[in-house]
Amino acid sequence: MSSSSSSSSSVVSSSSRSSSLRSSSSRSSSSRSSSSSSSLSSSLSSSSVSSSSSSQSSGAVNYPGLALYQAFNEFANVQFGAQRDPLVYTTFGSTLQSPSNYWEYVSETSASIGFRTNLPAESFIEYGTSQSYGQQSERSDRRYATHLHRLTGLVPGTTYHYRVVIEDERGNRVLGANRTITPTAMPTAIRIPQDMPGGPPYRLTTNGATYLVTQDLVANGTVFDLTAANATLDLGGHTIVYNNRAQNISGDWNTYLDNAAFGIRVMGYPNNLRIVNGMVRQGSGNNAGHRDEAIGFNPIYARVGNNFELAGVEMDYGGPQLIGLYLHWGTGDGRIHHNVFRDRGNVVLNRNGAGSRSMIYRAGSTGGGQVYDNLVKRTRQMGLQANQVYNNEIYIDSYSTNSFGIDRSDNALYRNNRIFGTGYHVVAIGWGKGNIYRNNFIHLAGQGPDFRDAEYGNQESLNGFRLTQYEGSTADYSDNLYELNTILIKGGACTGSTCTEARGIQHSADASIRNNVIRDNVIKVDMAANIRQAAAVVTQGLRDRCGTEAPVIWQGNTLISNIANVRMGDYYAAGCNHRFLQNHLVRIGNRNDYYTFVFDVTWALKDHHMIDASFEGGASLNSVRFLNGGQDFHVGWTLNVRVRSSGQAVSGASISAFDVNNQQIAQGTTDANGRFSTVVTQMIRRQGGDEQKTPTRVVATLGGASVQQTISATETTTLELTF
Repeated sequence: MSSSSSSSSSVVSSSSRSSSLRSSSSRSSSSRSSSSSSSLSSSLSSSSVSSSSSSQSSGAVNYPGLALYQAFNEFANVQFGAQRDPLVYTTFGSTLQSPSNYWEYVSETSASIGFRTNLPAESFIEYGTSQSYGQQSERSDRRYATHLHRLTGLVPGTTYHYRVVIEDERGNRVLGANRTITPTAMPTAIRIPQDMPGGPPYRLTTNGATYLVTQDLVANGTVFDLTAANATLDLGGHTIVYNNRAQNISGDWNTYLDNAAFGIRVMGYPNNLRIVNGMVRQGSGNNAGHRDEAIGFNPIYARVGNNFELAGVEMDYGGPQLIGLYLHWGTGDGRIHHNVFRDRGNVVLNRNGAGSRSMIYRAGSTGGGQVYDNLVKRTRQMGLQANQVYNNEIYIDSYSTNSFGIDRSDNALYRNNRIFGTGYHVVAIGWGKGNIYRNNFIHLAGQGPDFRDAEYGNQESLNGFRLTQYEGSTADYSDNLYELNTILIKGGACTGSTCTEARGIQHSADASIRNNVIRDNVIKVDMAANIRQAAAVVTQGLRDRCGTEAPVIWQGNTLISNIANVRMGDYYAAGCNHRFLQNHLVRIGNRNDYYTFVFDVTWALKDHHMIDASFEGGASLNSVRFLNGGQDFHVGWTLNVRVRSSGQAVSGASISAFDVNNQQIAQGTTDANGRFSTVVTQMIRRQGGDEQKTPTRVVATLGGASVQQTISATETTTLELTF
């Protein structure tokens, strides 16, 4: 692995784009790749194994599901573009910036290059033996912020210059800095197929070896069976096609494991294994994985030991019930980074089994591993999984219930991921215990229910974060922190009477769910005119436990909506005791069915608190829809008391506060600066009328002296008391 760089990047306006870029941008995704994959196309007619000189084949061959994938490309480019909503530019900047966070793996005659962009952009790499370049990698098939390219046809010992070319949807083009790499000869590598006649499958058993693939490979069954430890499998920038002929396999998952085809199968838990630099693609056989465990016909199935690394690899597959990368009962310290997952399928045989995912990481009971800088171009159900998941870009095209962009785990860190989704039932990130969710960007787009699954009928449900306590359960989902995330949900449509649903965050309160804080997030739900079942926040829980829950804390969030900012429960779940502190609620649009607060079910929902709220655009405490008189929420404000004597702060003064009924509601003492703060309730808002709790009487006592004042708590207030 090597990296170096020189010179500065440059920015060119759309009016000065080069002719080569205009030529590239005018071609379709299939025509862009036709020349590079023509030899691979011809090789697919072989009955067992063949090779070609192409190493950049991108999908011109009509693999099963390719049209479905290309249709999703078109949808994603429009619905998830930066111009779709101003919040994208607010979050990532209004100007396309130079590529950053380069990663390089340099092989003998190829290299994998990863980088990021602040805004979604199409990209390719120009490269050559001078800064005139002369060659270019394949252009990306749509706009992304996470990028991986392969450079091929390199000569060992030669220094190559390269620069990244990126272009956003407005036509702004940025040239990255000139960088250099030098591929090195690998004289001790075991070359495939030259040094291993008789495959496939190629059985990689030599500990400490470096295996180097030197040409594209196509097999009806498995390509690689790997058990070697301390080894590297370098795909050499090439494309490996497996399962090119359909197989008839039935039985339990052990039968599938023993007899199914795999791109790469790793057994024996080898330590210090690395797989890098190429593509693993399921061929036209398009077999399904096992119904329950989704084992079989995976691009990569691996039982690995310590220090496993997968980097610079693209996994491309389309069969039913498939998982792209299946890490099964291995190490907890794996590093999965700078890979691409492309799912061309739309069938989930059993979502309650292992389902269909980009990857599954089963590393004992503790999970583990680091998963970062990966691009999931499309998944039909779930995306990524690990205890540290960061800097990934994930696109969900859901065909099943619980399509999580990042699957559920405990004691996990999920940060700086970009998650996009549409379809049957999207949940950007699942739930657990002791997790930190920080600086993630979630953008979900409604297209309307389209009969994708029969489990819950025709639906489209779009959800940012979710934490659900199921009926009868006392599962401990405590100690979670959600902060500095941005959630954007837009659009939607109806099919007959069934319409898109949207929840920015849905979160249960429960006695078993303690110390959960949701703070400093921006949540925007902007739905089409006919969509009603939507809100920035939905407070949930179990209605038969109302009054027993620990509070869920919502603090400092900005909640934006054109239909409802806070929905107090919905048909799925409803509970009590959600505490909203210093949140800013914004109304957008002019729908006449808008309410700031909506009670969506007839159950007696109580003990929600709205404290120090601020409002914009017509959002208001007065904009409430109750369904019956048994529902309420409390409106409160922070009261700051300062006590002075002769101009000096008085510490240790006793403070008591009493409501309109002379009931004591607060008690304490001033601090060293003469200050004391508490929350006082202005009113309890109900359908039949408000129960007023103010004016509030505040008494300060010091020694035998006391001073008092009465105020109306209708906003955040600072009260000065002087002895």
